[in-house]
Amino acid sequence: MADASISGRTLGRAAAELVIVIFGVIVALAVDRWSASLDEQARSAEYAERLVLDLQADSVQLNEMISQWEQLDEFGTRFLQIVDGADPGTPDPAEFVGWEELMGWWTAFAPNRGTWDELASTGQLELIEDRELRSELTAYYSALDNFARIESRWAPGFQELWARQQEALPPLVVMSGLDAMQGIPNDRAPTMDDVDLIIDAYRRDPALLGAFGRAVMIYRYGAPFLDRIRARSTATLRLARR
Repeated sequence: MADASISGRTLGRAAAELVIVIFGVIVALAVDRWSASLDEQARSAEYAERLVLDLQADSVQLNEMISQWEQLDEFGTRFLQIVDGADPGTPDPAEFVGWEELMGWWTAFAPNRGTWDELASTGQLELIEDRELRSELTAYYSALDNFARIESRWAPGFQELWARQQEALPPLVVMSGLDAMQGIPNDRAPTMDDVDLIIDAYRRDPALLGAFGRAVMIYRYGAPFLDRIRARSTATLRLARR
């Protein structure tokens, strides 16, 4: 009987210890899950903040680019009219020389997409808990990919224009106009002689004139593309800030 009593107590203690161990494991797992949840929430908040900053930077860049492209379209249209003799007005030498050069300075849109690419490449898009926002971000960056492909088809035309500009025009004339537009001191200010020289160069070189005309068309029809991207960027940013 004594042996049976001791055996019973031993089994009881073993069972109690087993229950304690199991309870400890359950608590440890719960703590791990809770800790992982907190970590995931912190990472989600960090990515959300970074996405907002990226979208804000895109909006600033888009506003600047759209404004410049519209100005380039306006200048380019008048430039072609002057070369054609359809505009009898007298252009400002500094603006005329500077804008003529800027027409060939192609700068592609460079979106801030590091956060999105990091999430996508590591398979962590689920950290964006808002499904509507995740869908809008997917559409936004897909639109950027499409626009990048369009830009890649435009770039060679600007490279051609730039090369022909350098061949046809004296470097001092070009730099004087750019310096004047940017407020950089230059002993050689653009003159009407420079304007006449540029007009004459374009009239004598149909290939240069054609490359310039194509650039004007790209700026004219490219600005609405950028405007649509800006609208999507604005909508996405509004969702990200909720």
